[in-house]
This record gives sequence, structure tokens and C-alpha cells, in this order.
Amino acid sequence: MALELFYPGLVGVCVGETTLLEYGEPPLCRGIPLKELYDQASLSELVFTLWQGDWPNAEELADFESLLVEESVLPKSIDEYLQQVPLHTPFIDLLRTTISMLSHHDDQYSDLNLNAESNKALRVLSRLPLVLSSRNFAQESNLNAFVDSLPTFLNSNLFTPHDPGNERILETLLMVHATRDFDTPAFTARVIASSMGDLYSSIIGALGCLTGLNSYSCYQEWANIIHVLDGQGTDGEPPNLDRLLTIDKPILGYVIDAPQMHVHHDELQAILDELISRQGSDSMLELWEEFDAAFLVQKKMIPSIDALTIRILHLLGMNSENWSVISLFGQLINWAAHALEQRDENIRYQPKLRYRGAQGLHILPNSSMELDDPFPFDQTDE
Repeated sequence: MALELFYPGLVGVCVGETTLLEYGEPPLCRGIPLKELYDQASLSELVFTLWQGDWPNAEELADFESLLVEESVLPKSIDEYLQQVPLHTPFIDLLRTTISMLSHHDDQYSDLNLNAESNKALRVLSRLPLVLSSRNFAQESNLNAFVDSLPTFLNSNLFTPHDPGNERILETLLMVHATRDFDTPAFTARVIASSMGDLYSSIIGALGCLTGLNSYSCYQEWANIIHVLDGQGTDGEPPNLDRLLTIDKPILGYVIDAPQMHVHHDELQAILDELISRQGSDSMLELWEEFDAAFLVQKKMIPSIDALTIRILHLLGMNSENWSVISLFGQLINWAAHALEQRDENIRYQPKLRYRGAQGLHILPNSSMELDDPFPFDQTDE
């Protein structure tokens, strides 16, 4: 029997169709050039377009932002839980548990039609800043900021000192991460949705998938490196470039150059260049530049979206422990969009595996086994 072809990891295999994002020339989001969205749209407009499929008119946008405000209430039991979780708990783990708990407080939890799923996505998005507030990722809760935009809330609380001129930069960062290329967590969200899993389960699955990926560990690794370089950490040494270049896997946010990355990379690089021209460089940026040159020449790798995000947040003055928050916030919007689209298509993923195990083995007859002693292993007298 001829072996059936298979594709390890489904790398590069087309598993479906989408109307969300296209990384051709030009890259599109729901048919609109991504560059145009980054330059002119608000985060709320982008979220509406991704989730609903069309660009909102003034009335639709006002209703959407009003719902964000209305739903931004954290159940008391969850707020109390957040106060009790150890502070060393990684934000991604905290978020996964909190989203699961939020599902139990959703009156539409068992309703799986597309409208109910969209409402669940909106509730998760509107309550995430409250989770940040409860965990001291932010200093205070300011729900009225939702009327303007979600980034305004985050910017006013996560950055010290607050600089109004940085609000658009943060908003663009969130939009870039919300329009990331189709990846393993997004695929996981679609698989769960295709099996009639609810929106909460899709997001939790995507979060669980993300914990082991280089894109997330990049934030943790660089935070540790900065602590060491600043003399704040004792567990570790400054990065050794020669050692890192001998490692086969992508590390510290470096990835193989690919065309679909260029729109994100170019947008973030432009922001970074603007900040450097405004504020000047520093020792960390000089270290990153050294890494960039070496990885490009020896490994043909360029900084990832996450690596560039880290540099921007570093220049903006965000605490390194909070860097991953921006990426997770944006990606959550992306995962919800994929889950909603998959639910609307109502097509179930049903892959299969090719067996490669042993053959021709047989069990031993019971009669050939000596079981006179019911305890054939050594016994110790007490």
C-alpha cells in the first residue's frame, strides 16, 4: 500500500478561505489597504470592520463604542479573584483564567448563534482594560476613555509619564497586532469555532497555544535582559551574541524574512525611527542594532513584529513587565475575528493522521505468564 502524502505541521498548506486579511500588493483588511487603516482609522473602526465585515458609518461606530462602555463592568467575584492572584503570575496565564471566569457571568454563554458570539467578543474586549486596572498594570480605571478609543484608556494608565502625543503610536501598535498574519493561535481559534466551541473557548485556546511560541517568550526574554543590564536582576547574564547565533531556532524575536511581514515591519520601523529622531537612541537600541546586523548577515533573519513592538514600548517608557499586554490585546481582536468568521462559514476542520507505529505484534497468552504471587514485586515488611 502506497504511503499517503502528509504535510508536517501543515506549514504553507491552505486550509480554508478568508475575507479578513490579504497580504498581497497592497495588503488588505476587508478590502481596505492596511496602510490606509494604520494612517487614518481608529482602533474602534478597525475592530468593527474586522468583526462586522464593513466599514462603519457614524451611527454604527457610535453605537459600537457605546456598547463598549456599557459592557465595561467587571463582576465583583472576578475583581476579588484578581486581587488575590500572586503578583508573579504571568499576564497571559492570568488572562486565560479570567476569560474563562468571565464566560460564567455571560447571560448568552450557551447561545452559539453568530450575533451572540459577536456580543461575547465585545464583552471580552471591553473588560480587558478592567483586568489591567485590577492587577495594577494600570493605575486607575477610567471607563469614560472608551468613548474616545480603547488606546486612550491604556495610554493614560500604562505609560509614565503620560504623553498625549504617544496615543496614536499606541493605537497603531494595537492595530498592527490585530491584523497579524494567520498563525498558529489564530488557526487554533478557528478550529475550536469550527467544532461549535464558543467564543470564549476559542480565545482561551489561542492563548494557551501562544504560551510556547517564540513570539510571546520574546517579551519575557528581553525584559529579563534589560533587568540584568540595568543591574536589577541577578539570575542571568547579558546576551552573548556569538552564542545566540549558534542556536538553530529563532530567538529573541528574529524571524525569516517573508513578504507578508513587510507591511507590519515597515509601519513599526517608521514609528521607531520617528521616536529615535525625537528622543535619541540609548544603550538598549544600540544592542538591538548590533543583533539586527548579525542576524541579517548570518541567519537571514529580521526583527519580528514583537521585537519592534518591544523597542517602541521601551522608548515610550513602558515598564518591561507590561510589554506583552499590547501584543495580547491586539491579537485577541484578531483571534475573535477569525473565530467569528469560522462560525459564520460553519465548516468543520477534520484532519487525519498517518500511522507510523509498529506492526505485526501480538499479545502474550495469559497461560505463559506466572502469576502465582499476586505481588510479583519486592515487598517490604513493616
